[in-house]
Amino acid sequence: MKFIIDKIGLLIILLTLSGFSQTTKENSSKTIILILGSGDLNTSLYRAEVGFNLYKSRTDFDYIIVSGGCGAHNSSICEARVMADMLIEKGVPKNIIFREEKSKSTSQNFCYSRELKNLDGTQLINTGDHLFVVSNHWHAMSVSGCFNDKDLVNSNYVIEGHITPKQDDKTDYGAIYENCINNPNYCKSVLWPKIDAAYNFGESGKKHTQNHVNFFIKDLMIKSLDSTNFYSSISEELSELPEVWKSNIDASFYNKFENLIYLFKNEDVVAVKPGSSKMELGHAKSMKELFENLSDYWGIGPIDAAFFNSNTKQIYFFKGDHFVRIKYKKNKKLIFENPKSISELVPKWPFDWGSGHIDAALFVERTDEVLLYRGQEKLKLKFDGDNLTILEEIPQKLNLEWPTALWGDRNLRRSWQFYIK
Repeated sequence: MKFIIDKIGLLIILLTLSGFSQTTKENSSKTIILILGSGDLNTSLYRAEVGFNLYKSRTDFDYIIVSGGCGAHNSSICEARVMADMLIEKGVPKNIIFREEKSKSTSQNFCYSRELKNLDGTQLINTGDHLFVVSNHWHAMSVSGCFNDKDLVNSNYVIEGHITPKQDDKTDYGAIYENCINNPNYCKSVLWPKIDAAYNFGESGKKHTQNHVNFFIKDLMIKSLDSTNFYSSISEELSELPEVWKSNIDASFYNKFENLIYLFKNEDVVAVKPGSSKMELGHAKSMKELFENLSDYWGIGPIDAAFFNSNTKQIYFFKGDHFVRIKYKKNKKLIFENPKSISELVPKWPFDWGSGHIDAALFVERTDEVLLYRGQEKLKLKFDGDNLTILEEIPQKLNLEWPTALWGDRNLRRSWQFYIK
């Protein structure tokens, strides 16, 4: 696919990629609709209508993904939520609708949607699937093209309505496509610095004066000591673990009473001692094996985030829009509370963060604070009884420099030492 911009700025698209067409399913491939949202309520609803008409036109759609965050471009809506609600009102089964509610741009529509998983941890969009990208704007062509070329998905686009670009639309959608197919680290750079997992532990012999904070981002590990950070690969840091654990860690926490770091991936758990990468549990265990009373919702598939409150000896797990709190007692049966919505834990949950779906969590013992990470932002909170009070009015942008030495040059200075603000 080539994109050419003419002298008046209109996008002319020469497609080797086809538009809407009937396709035949192969083996276990899925047929999926991806609807791209807009910060304008009427536009999002119109796009959902286009997606619904496509859904009604055939009988073999497996999923519908609605993509769009809350408050994008200072809007007052949650794009994925309003589109999902409309589809459900029209009779689409709720269980086949998946909300991607973090993206705030076309590039993020693509990158976050390709990461979406079922509750059991299986990927929603896979090689060989048939994907229809829906909008009333030609950005659907860029997203469709990226899936077609980047992920070997049989991707088509469906565009209806008035697609003449607005005069104030400065985005070069041709460049999005070109960058996507030519940059092997495209989604890493688009979502940077989305933190996948984090854990925190005090430095031995210097109780409460220094903290080691380690972050996982894809196949990258950031080792931080008092905000001075050193980058290396997860493969180097966890060299003794099986290969599957050397990328894409879902969650982690440090239990100081056991002196163990717990790592979570899909529905499995391993534990290592600080400074070692040897498995202390003997082998990877399932969530259900390690936490016997967990329901299937928590014991099957990945969790989003976790932290251990060493002051109250409580473990917190986050998944979707819910959390569960577990009372830890060494060598005794764990005590589970009933799962609750994240908005009950954080009564003033920020609108821009949708219903939850956080990426990582971190407990800071010396200040009794919790840091939550979602997308490219973090939220600082403090315990007030069983609830968390937000210490900042709005989530703060993460200022974490790109790891040039590991992931290639992005015109940033070459250095192994970076700073988080």
